[in-house]
Order: sequence, then C-alpha cells, then structure tokens
Amino acid sequence: MYTGAFIGALAGLSIIGPLADWSAKYLAKINKGIYEPEFRLFLVIPQTITGCLGLFPLTLWFPPAQIILTVDV
Repeated sequence: MYTGAFIGALAGLSIIGPLADWSAKYLAKINKGIYEPEFRLFLVIPQTITGCLGLFPLTLWFPPAQIILTVDV
C-alpha cells in the first residue's frame, strides 16, 4: 500500500546522503576550514519546500471530512 512512499524514501536517502556530506565540506571550505553542525541545516529548506509540495496533492484527492459541531443540551 505504501510502496511508492518507500521507493521515494529510498531514492531521497540515496541522493541526500552524499549531497549532505558534499555541502558540509563545501561550506566548511568557505568558512576557512572550520566545520559547524549548522551547515547541515541548509538542506532543510529544500526538504521543507518539496515535502509541502508533495503533500499538497493529497488534500485534493482526500478532502477533509466536513466538521459538524453538535451541542448537547
């Protein structure tokens, strides 16, 4: 049932793993050879954008149920 999500996660991990290492090394080189853990946070920005874009179509296919408020008297 979740085969597409599993394949997408594997593809994302195989791409982001090397990209995270490369970007951290590149940013350390720019920072005069000093590595800081915050360099890995730069990958969160595209992850957030693509994650939101990936979840948006789900709201078109599965609209939220109409909420009906009831008052017990």
